[in-house]
Amino acid sequence: MKKSMGEDVFFDGSYPISIELSWDQYKKQHSAGLIGGLIEKNEVSVDCDASAFIIEEKNGTCEVGSCACYEELSIADGAVVHGGDNIRSDALGNDEVINVDLGRLPANVKAVVFTLDMLKENKKHLALGKLDYAKVRIKNTKTGDVVDDYNVVGVGDKAIQTGVLERTDDGFVFKAQVMELKNVSTREELAMSLVI
Repeated sequence: MKKSMGEDVFFDGSYPISIELSWDQYKKQHSAGLIGGLIEKNEVSVDCDASAFIIEEKNGTCEVGSCACYEELSIADGAVVHGGDNIRSDALGNDEVINVDLGRLPANVKAVVFTLDMLKENKKHLALGKLDYAKVRIKNTKTGDVVDDYNVVGVGDKAIQTGVLERTDDGFVFKAQVMELKNVSTREELAMSLVI
C-alpha cells in the first residue's frame, strides 16, 4: 500500500535535480538491563543503498530498464547518475545522492522510481522501518534550493520505494509516495516489486 508523504512536485524539465536519501545509525534494543546497556555500544552502523530504476516504454508497454546504484553509477546516457556507495552511518546526514538531468532523459523514459534498501545487511533484526531517521530531500541542482523534504521513517523491512518521478505532457512530476517492497532479497526482486 502506498503512503503519500507530501504534495506532488512539478518540474518543467529546464534544470537538473538531485534526490538525496539519508539515514542515521541503527539503535540497538537492549534486554540485558542497565549494566548490559552500559557495556554494549548503543548504536550500530548500517549500510543502506539508494537506487533509481528507469521505466521505459517499449512497444506500447512499460518495463523496468537499467538501474543507477552503487554497482552502476551512470545510466540513460548519463541523464541519471548515482553519487556512489556510502557505507558509513555514524552521524546524521549520511546521504546517497542520485542526480537526474531532466532535459537529458531519453524520450522513451516514462518514469524513474527511487528506492532505499538494506539488501547487503545480513543482520536479520535490522529493518528500514526501525530507523529513527530516514529522509528524502529533493534539490534544484542548479541553485541548490531544496524543493521538497520528507521523512520515510516507520516504513518497511529490507526495501522501500521512496518516490516516483513521472513524465507528463509538459514536464515531470515527483510523487512522494512511500511503500514497503515485501519479500525482496536481491536487486532483481527489487526491480520486479516496483509500483508505478
